Amino acid sequence: MPGRRVPDTGPGAPPPQARRRAPRDRPDPRTGRVWGTEMVYLLARGERRRVSVLPQRRKAQMTAPLDDLTRLAVPVRHEANNLFAALSGTIDILLRTAPTDRDRARAERMRDATTRLEALLKAYVALAAPPATAEGTDAAQLLALLRPLIVLTLGPGREVEVAVPPGLPRVASPSPEVRAEILNLVREAAVDLPAGGALRLTLGAVPGGVAVAAVPAPGAEATPPLILRLAED
Repeated sequence: MPGRRVPDTGPGAPPPQARRRAPRDRPDPRTGRVWGTEMVYLLARGERRRVSVLPQRRKAQMTAPLDDLTRLAVPVRHEANNLFAALSGTIDILLRTAPTDRDRARAERMRDATTRLEALLKAYVALAAPPATAEGTDAAQLLALLRPLIVLTLGPGREVEVAVPPGLPRVASPSPEVRAEILNLVREAAVDLPAGGALRLTLGAVPGGVAVAAVPAPGAEATPPLILRLAED
């Protein structure tokens, strides 16, 4: 009869699969896989839907830490210089008044640690605010400044040897560009550097520029040198 409800069971009932609700196109978390920063769900009909895993951030929010690092680099450098001066003066007093060799050795270790920490902090702060210099870049001075960061780039148990002849001319590229190119050169050379090895960095004058070369080990083939164009007189 019209309007009569068909029973779910018994003669004339639809097959079980017809009584089930059609699957919704709703992502099933059990089928989720992560690619990069997005979650990809595999749907019942073979389609895919991308759902971002990380919350959307405004550009200003992502650049704020870098802006703060750059803005505070100069005052941090100034305050650190004052603190290191106080530490150096105190250590000198301890060295002069050390009653025993053991106390003197302790003061020597303090002075060595302070010197290394000062060099590391200056190199790190220089990434955000390079020291003000004249036109062009002194590659030899910059390489000496970067030495603590180069050691960290090479990894534990590896050393760096630097050979720089005196009197090298200034190069035209600004300090941030030269720094980035030197660190990239170090990363490439570090691939072939054995554990416990030492990377040898050399600077040398070539026609029209200064060459930076990195040799990963004695007798090993050096990476292609970096040529820095000379600054105009």
